[in-house]
Order: sequence, then structure tokens, then C-alpha cells
Amino acid sequence: MIHQTSSLTLKILGTVRSALIVVLASFVLGETVTLLQYLGYGVSLIGFYGYTMARLHAAQQAAIAAAQQKQLVNTSRPGSILNVR
Repeated sequence: MIHQTSSLTLKILGTVRSALIVVLASFVLGETVTLLQYLGYGVSLIGFYGYTMARLHAAQQAAIAAAQQKQLVNTSRPGSILNVR
């Protein structure tokens, strides 16, 4: 799985998994969790969301750049379908 994602992504997923386990255990099993612990887990979940959005934005920008580059290549050839106006 590391070949498809980065090691940082796997580390963040592990942190999110741990946070969700603690939160679910506190509700289901009645474990005591302090406000500071809830805040810490909340911060880790917000960080995961921010990281995910940043990676998504970067992937979208890369796709747009690739599409623009492909369009430039296709329109520069005479007789190209995209070159017809």
C-alpha cells in the first residue's frame, strides 16, 4: 500500500484510526475521556481533514495542468480535431 500512497499518509491514517477507536470506546464502553483528550483527538481529525483536502487540491491542479499541456500539444498539430475552429 505504501507504493500507492506515501508513508506520511499511512502514519496519519493510523493516528485517525486511534482517535476514532478512543472516541467510540468512550461512547460504547463508557470509558472516561477528559476534555483535553477530546480536544487532542479533534485536532488530529481536523489535521487529517486538512491534509486530505491539500492532497486533493494538489491532485486536481496536476490534472488541470496535464489537461492543459495535452490541449497545447493537440492544438499545435495541423489537422488535429481540436485545432478545427
